[in-house]
Amino acid sequence: MAEEPETPGAPHLEPLSILWRVVAAPQTLMVLLGLIALALVAGSLIPQVPPQAVADPQAWLANQSGFFSRQSGLVRALGLFELYRSWWFRLLLTLTGLTLFVWTVEAAGLACLAWRLGRGHEAAERWAAEGRSSAPSVPGPWFGYAPLAQIPSPLPVEETLSRLRDRLARSRYRWAGLSVPGMVAVRRGGALWAQPAAWAALLVALLGLWIVGTWGWQGGDWQPAPGEVRAVGPRFREKVRLEGFDLHLAGDGRLQDYRSEIAWLEGELVARRAVVRTGQPALFRGIAVRQVGYVPAVTIHGQDAAGHPLLIQAGGAETGTSGTAEIEFPSPEAEPLLYLPVQDLFLALTFEPLDAEGRPALHLDLLQEGETERQPLAVLHGSGSVTAGDLRLELEVTYRPILRLDYRPAMGLVVGGLVLAVVALAIGQVASPRLVGLLVSAGEGNGSVIQLLVPAALKEGCWPEGLAARLGEALTDGD
Repeated sequence: MAEEPETPGAPHLEPLSILWRVVAAPQTLMVLLGLIALALVAGSLIPQVPPQAVADPQAWLANQSGFFSRQSGLVRALGLFELYRSWWFRLLLTLTGLTLFVWTVEAAGLACLAWRLGRGHEAAERWAAEGRSSAPSVPGPWFGYAPLAQIPSPLPVEETLSRLRDRLARSRYRWAGLSVPGMVAVRRGGALWAQPAAWAALLVALLGLWIVGTWGWQGGDWQPAPGEVRAVGPRFREKVRLEGFDLHLAGDGRLQDYRSEIAWLEGELVARRAVVRTGQPALFRGIAVRQVGYVPAVTIHGQDAAGHPLLIQAGGAETGTSGTAEIEFPSPEAEPLLYLPVQDLFLALTFEPLDAEGRPALHLDLLQEGETERQPLAVLHGSGSVTAGDLRLELEVTYRPILRLDYRPAMGLVVGGLVLAVVALAIGQVASPRLVGLLVSAGEGNGSVIQLLVPAALKEGCWPEGLAARLGEALTDGD
C-alpha cells in the first residue's frame, strides 16, 4: 500500500506538542470549569471555618450540628470545611489557569495571523499590480492540524492557486501566501480578537478567585443586640457595632421591610455609619456586613394559678424562682423547647418570618405524648399573654437581625472578568470569523490536491464544508 504524502508545512507532533494539544482541548477546559463550579456550590452549602477559629479548627468542627456533624469524616478528609484553602482546590485553579493560558496564547496567535493576513493581502495586490509574481509569505506551522477536507483539482498547482485566490476574493476573504504552495485566508478577522479577550478575561477572573480563596474569609451568622460590638478583619483591628434594628410594618401588620443600622469603629471612635438591608450590604475597607434574615428574642414570664412564679427550664438552664426565661433562636428554623418541671410540661416555640398573611408569627405549642403530638396554644405577632390551663405566660418579643460578615478581596476581578468574557464570547459568536489554510500539492497527472486546514477553535458550524464545496466548484472546467 502506498504511503500517504505528508501534509506540506505541517510540523511533526513532539510529546510536548501533544501535551499542549491535550491541555488546549475544549473537553479539558469544560471538565475543569465544571469541577470549579461544583466546588463553589459545595463551599456555599458546607459551613466554612471562620477566621476566628483558624487557630483551633478542630474545636470549631466539634461544635457543628446537623448533617455535617454526623457525616463529616470524608468532608474533613477532603478539607471541605476550608475548601478555598485546600490543596486540591488550589491545584484545580492552577490547572484551569494553565489551560486558559494555553487557550489565550493560541487564540491570540490566530488573531495576530489574521492581522498579518490583512497586511499580506494588501502587499500581494500591490505586487500583482507591479507585475511581480511573488507574494509575501506567512509561516505555515500555524496550521499543524489534520486536514479537514481534501479537494481534488484537475489544474496545475499555479493555476489552482490563481483560481483559489479569485474565488476567495469573491467570498470577501483576505489572503496571503505561504512559504509552501498554498495560502492562508481570513474573513472578519477582527472578530478573532474576541476569543483571546474572553480567555484572558476568564484568566483574570480565576486570578481574582485565587485571591479570594487565599485572603478572603466569611464569618458565621451573628445575631447582635443593639450596642453589641464585634471585632472583624484579618487581624481584628476593625470593629462593627449594631446601633439598632427595625421592622417596618404596615397598618395591618404586614412586614414591608427590615433594616439594621451599624457603625464601623476605629478604636472607640465611629469611622462610618451605614444601613444594611437584604441585598444591600455595608462595605468598609473591603469588609462587608450582609443582612440574611432576622429572628425573635423572647423573654417569658410565667405564673401559676396562685400567682407564684413558674420554674422554667430553657436550653437546660433553670430560672429558679424568678419565673423568667430568655429564649434565643440560633436560626429561623430552630424550635427551642421550654420545660416546666413542676407541671411536667414541655412547650415548643417556632417562628415564621412571614406567615400566610405576610406577618412575622411566633407559635407556642404544648407537646404531649412523649413530645410527638402538639397542641397549639397561641400564635403571636408581637408581645402578648398566653393561658394554658391554670398557667399564665407573658411573652415579650423583640427581634434581632442575622448579620453575616465577610471579606472578599478581588471580587471586582472575578465579576468583571466573567462579564467581559461573556460579552467577548457573544461578540465572537455573532461575528463568526473565518480562518482557513489551503495547502496545494501536485496530484495525479497535471492535477493537484488542496488540503483544507481549519484551527480547532474555529471548526464549529458547517462553514468549512460549505467553503470546500464552493472551492471545488471553482476548480472545475465549467467555472
